Amino acid sequence: MQAGRVTPARATRAIRRSDWSRALESNSLRRDEEKQLSGLEAFSQLELAEQMRLAQEVVETRRQEITLAFENVVMVTAGYKRVRATKRKRQWDRSPCVLLVVRRKWKSGTNKGSLQRVPRCLLAYAQRGRERTLVAVPTDVIPETVFFGHRAQAGAPSGLAVLGGPGEKGNACCAVRLNTDGRSHLLLMSCHHVLSPLRALGSPHPDGGAPVQNLRNRWPIGNAIAFGGYLNDAPGLLSFDVQFAEVHDRVQLAAAVQGLDLSGMTHIRNEAVYRSLPPTTPFRILASPTNNPHAQSGPLRAEFHSFIYSQAILQYWFWDGNQRVQRILTFPELLAFEIEPGKNTMEGDSGSAIVCPGPDNRMTIVGMHIGGGTRAGSPLAYSFAIPAWHLFDPAAYGLPQPSSINPVQG
Repeated sequence: MQAGRVTPARATRAIRRSDWSRALESNSLRRDEEKQLSGLEAFSQLELAEQMRLAQEVVETRRQEITLAFENVVMVTAGYKRVRATKRKRQWDRSPCVLLVVRRKWKSGTNKGSLQRVPRCLLAYAQRGRERTLVAVPTDVIPETVFFGHRAQAGAPSGLAVLGGPGEKGNACCAVRLNTDGRSHLLLMSCHHVLSPLRALGSPHPDGGAPVQNLRNRWPIGNAIAFGGYLNDAPGLLSFDVQFAEVHDRVQLAAAVQGLDLSGMTHIRNEAVYRSLPPTTPFRILASPTNNPHAQSGPLRAEFHSFIYSQAILQYWFWDGNQRVQRILTFPELLAFEIEPGKNTMEGDSGSAIVCPGPDNRMTIVGMHIGGGTRAGSPLAYSFAIPAWHLFDPAAYGLPQPSSINPVQG
């Protein structure tokens, strides 16, 4: 060895590609706690409507990858979580979040180091003036049993009856004024599965002709017409559980929807307006007291729980020859509501309007109840509704422009 020259030590073992690869993966999976904390604080400073919009955006853009990444996750949606309002008092607020629906909830404190542990928040960017700010949208974990077993709820005597069918009965949502092709029609809105009781597999179109009567006094209102949405039992196809009846007796129509006192703002016209409603907004389900004993003291009180996007949630009965079979249908968008403890919707409540106070404190239609049910061991029951911005959208029925469908006072 020459003086002043250092010979480098020979490496005993070169870094293997597999070790290097695992190091890359580990760093990629590391969750930045500092970013999460600052992101949660930034999210809390946003307006409520922007918080919900961001939660919905995360769901729209990332629900597939989140479901693929976490084996326990079966659905990703947007809604509210309950958060403690103060540290000292047992008061709770409701905050927009991304809801992760899982097969089963892990016990608190278990599997802390598992990569399959779902994140407590998801990072996104919010536009604040001219700047984009990194925020963290909170998540909440709920078990899939919350949504399991719910079904379309026609079948028991209610405020509206379809005669000549196998006992299929439900409620009237509202009277509507349909304007199309230069003509105006006064119609009654209810559910497809109420007004077309003889639903056969593979026959998604609504049927016309079934007589409709008001069960409060047994007087006829009119007849169902073959106009509305489809009930598609085939996998991958979307359903729209709406149908209309032609009105022959306006006095009986008014009697059928007498609990609906429409605001000047008759319905929620788009999702942006709905997002801006405060989390404390009181919702009411106008179930018929003729059918539902829980409604005899007044409409059922409810809180908004979550949006349901393109998911198979509700079970429907169909006829397959001489036997009835169940199918789970998929809807483009539903609203899920938690009903006040101790009360629930029941068979015969399908078609009930769901309302909130309008600017004049009268009723604004938020949606139409199409199904629900109770869950064993839970004090809460759920209602699933088609949003008003779909119910009264002429394009949802394939109507030409310019056409309009608007709720009117019966």
